[in-house]
Amino acid sequence: NDLQFFSHAEGYVKATISQAKVYPQQYASFDYVYQYKDHLGNIRLSYSDSDGNGTISQSEIIEENNYYPFGLKHKGYNSNVSSSGNSVAQKIKFGGFEYQEELNLEWYDMSARNYDPALGRWMNLDPKAEQYYDLTLYVYVANSPLVFIDPDGQEIVFGFQKDKEGKRIGEYELKKNINSGLGGGDFAQIDKNGNLSINITDKQRAKLTKKQAAFLKVLEDGINATDDKGNNIDINIKVVKGSETIRGGSYKAEVIDISDINAFGEGEAVNQNSVLAHEIKEQTIKQTDKNATRADAHAAGEKAEESITGFKREPDSPMKNKVVETIIKRERIGTRTYHTVSGTLEFNYSRGNKKVKATIEIVRGNYIKVTRSNQ
Repeated sequence: NDLQFFSHAEGYVKATISQAKVYPQQYASFDYVYQYKDHLGNIRLSYSDSDGNGTISQSEIIEENNYYPFGLKHKGYNSNVSSSGNSVAQKIKFGGFEYQEELNLEWYDMSARNYDPALGRWMNLDPKAEQYYDLTLYVYVANSPLVFIDPDGQEIVFGFQKDKEGKRIGEYELKKNINSGLGGGDFAQIDKNGNLSINITDKQRAKLTKKQAAFLKVLEDGINATDDKGNNIDINIKVVKGSETIRGGSYKAEVIDISDINAFGEGEAVNQNSVLAHEIKEQTIKQTDKNATRADAHAAGEKAEESITGFKREPDSPMKNKVVETIIKRERIGTRTYHTVSGTLEFNYSRGNKKVKATIEIVRGNYIKVTRSNQ
């Protein structure tokens, strides 16, 4: 029943109990083991500065883990595990969960369920399967293990992709949009799991303009969303930046391109905040009401826009000068083929007798320029 280890923010502390010279007294020594984790929380490397010289040598690396996308561990190299670590603590691996080898199970205990990395599937039914009726009941993170994580067996949590410097792509632009829509400041907070919260006091809330308050309501409706049984649920939206295949947002894929949205900037009838509100409201309706149609969600998005700008969006017209290109890109493994669109979109808005047309120039799926003109 002796203490073997305890966790800390950067790994764990290994405790070694030794017999003192005077029986039955004992004493404990403690060694820090540090762990490197990737952007999804997978433990990739465990090491300890055993000799205390401030550098890590090959002999001080306790274990290295490399994974296939769905969590199956690479084999055939770097398979040595040093005895200087704790054997129980070293069972924590993919996703930061315990790998169970007893009875040759070879799956992960992920709190509410068991997960088999060889199959990329849960061994137990998803407790919120009714919210993801278009997926198999045993699917893991919507089949997108490089983007999503499932920390508690309950809900998919958004994970930003990172650039070469380790920064989350699109996070700065997203927060800048939200903060500008609330009058400036640092209201938008996004935690390490991608969860959005709005840090605003009652005094600051009272100073919001009518348009800013309408924008805040759309955000808080999404943050505090509930299903038809009154249970709190997450609204999951993937953020990309400069995608050639996503124009503004994809209802089906639950994706927004923050560069396209921010291209609207500030202006009359439509702006970057009203467009973001439209996309968030659409996904809120889609993910909370399984009976809602795409048209229902789109109409709710248009109402959200109107609550912010005061302008009603008219029916959309077909894209002009449309050009579809087939792009073939060489990647690390094989090639990827996709289609991208260029052309001009026109959105028309009205408020009483006043009419405004927003013209959007699109080049290879990216909103390059948005201009407004009175009609």
